Parts: sequence; C-alpha cells; structure tokens
Amino acid sequence: MSDNKKLLKYLGVLFIVVLLTSKVPYDSYSIIEYIIRPIGLNGGTLYISGFVPLVIFIIGLRGLFKLERFQNTNKILIIIAVILMILPVMQWTVDAGRTAYHRLNQHELRAVDIVDADISLSGSKEEIIINSRLKLTDYSSGQNRFKVRLYLPKTLAEYTGKAFYDFEQDFVTYGHRNENVIEKQIIMELEDEQARNNLLSSGWYGEDFEYKLYNEQESITIINRSP
Repeated sequence: MSDNKKLLKYLGVLFIVVLLTSKVPYDSYSIIEYIIRPIGLNGGTLYISGFVPLVIFIIGLRGLFKLERFQNTNKILIIIAVILMILPVMQWTVDAGRTAYHRLNQHELRAVDIVDADISLSGSKEEIIINSRLKLTDYSSGQNRFKVRLYLPKTLAEYTGKAFYDFEQDFVTYGHRNENVIEKQIIMELEDEQARNNLLSSGWYGEDFEYKLYNEQESITIINRSP
C-alpha cells in the first residue's frame, strides 16, 4: 500500500473517533455512549465507552507515526497537529454536513439541537428551586422562535406533583451554528420541610429529563440522559 493510501487510511481511523464522540441528534449521549451505556457505580458514573475512542485514536496516531513522510518528524509535533488541527477540521466537517442536511430539507426548529443540559436543586424550608440550564446549537440558516417545556425527572414529578413546567417567555436562536443558553429557575412548594429534605436526598439526579421545544409549525423533544 502506498504512503498516500496509508495516510488516508489512518486519517479515516481518526475520523471514526470524531464520529463516535459526536452526539446523537436531540440527545445528550454521544454515539459511543449510546452503544456502550455509562454504568452507575457507588454514587458515581463509570464511562467505559470512553476507552473505545481512545484505543481507536491511539491506533490512528501510531499509524501516522509509521508513515515514511513522518519518519523524521518529531512525534510530539504530530500529536499536536492531530489534536489542534486535524481533529477540529474533522469535527467542522461533521457540523458542516449536518448544516447542509438541515438546509437542504428546509428544517427550521428541527435544526436546533442540544450541546449540554443540567438541572440542580436548591431551596429552603417548604420550597424547592429547580435550576435549569440548556445550551443549544442552531444548524439552520435563519432564526427560530419557540417555547420550552421541561418534563421533570420521575422522582421530582412525584414530589412536586407536577410532570412538566412551561417556561413563560419565548426563546430565539439565530442559526449558523450559533450557540444559545437558556437558563430558568422554577420555584415549587412542597408539603413541608421534611419533604424537601427527602427530595434532596433522593436519587432524582440519576434519572433522565426532557425538554420540548415547540412553536406553531414544529416541535422537537431533547433528552438529557442521566449520568
């Protein structure tokens, strides 16, 4: 096999790493996490899925080291070039492909997707404050205006007696892969202080929660998987 073909082969191996670590559409899990699920362990989480991209990355990197054109090149420089140049370009290619897909299909709200999401609890006495943070990317070519509904994790829903909460205001994203952060505090009353303490010590943080983004034309559901 020629050196050029070997180069393409090992660049393809590195591209597999980028694909495996890319997120599933409308889901907080990456592709590899969806295939190999994280494991809850003694109050923590074991992400064994991370070993697979790491092994593939090492295989691709070692392949580049063996190429004739890089025989006299410092291996540290190759690693830096891969991390700072090659992988970012590959990720840009994936994002550009997704942008093209949504634009060709004239998607509007369906072109909006999750970058990250988080829920935390605070409060005092007989109330609980649900702190919600949702980070989005818009792959469309224009702006999207929508409302947001948060579906609470099962345990939170049972304690608060409310399955979901509608955010009052409209939100806007601006396309062109711009990122937007939606933050909201939800104050809910509980029966008593003991109920608050029980909720804070429950396993609610180990449950999935969902966001529904919707307007008059479209709606999407975004899932944030439990750690």
